[in-house]
Amino acid sequence: MATFTSRKPTITFILREDRWWLPSVAYYWLYRIFRKLEILDRGGRMLSQRQNRLVKRTINTIRKKLTDVDFYIAGLGQTGNFKGYAIDERETVMNREAEVKWCKIYASTHVVIGVHGSNMLIPTALAAGCVEILPEERYGNMVQDLSVRYNDRRQLFFYRFSDQYASPRSVAAKAMAMIAHYDGYYKNMCRNLYSYQENVFP
Repeated sequence: MATFTSRKPTITFILREDRWWLPSVAYYWLYRIFRKLEILDRGGRMLSQRQNRLVKRTINTIRKKLTDVDFYIAGLGQTGNFKGYAIDERETVMNREAEVKWCKIYASTHVVIGVHGSNMLIPTALAAGCVEILPEERYGNMVQDLSVRYNDRRQLFFYRFSDQYASPRSVAAKAMAMIAHYDGYYKNMCRNLYSYQENVFP
């Protein structure tokens, strides 16, 4: 954390093609129909393409405010591409080489962004913070797939949640807030939280 504000900001999206960030309830019911008809192999591709558009819109939103940010895509998948948006490090098969490559990316990442159930344990164990898109039906499993690294108020600062139909603007705002406000937050809410007592009670 000593280098959080001195290093170039990096944001990594963790994507899977069986866990989707959906734009609306209509797409949720479309997913349910695909699953009921047992055509998720085809329908899932459409949902993945829609998810990719949400990711690209999030990246564009962040770039309007933070012009010097590195973006990565990690996870299992191959639908679409992110040329001009992010460095795409997705793989179609999990193996040691892929895992090592991703871990190096996570370890240099300021914020990872992913849907609940997208294998977020290792990314959040290595990255500084996260935004998790949490479906309502998973509220009872909050934090289940996250590695909590802090023992102070940074638990609230660095672990943020968006609902399952969150807009790219909302997700982007949460990620940018961590990068932009960490110094002040740590100083006022962690390091100097009780310093006033020295003056009030000499």
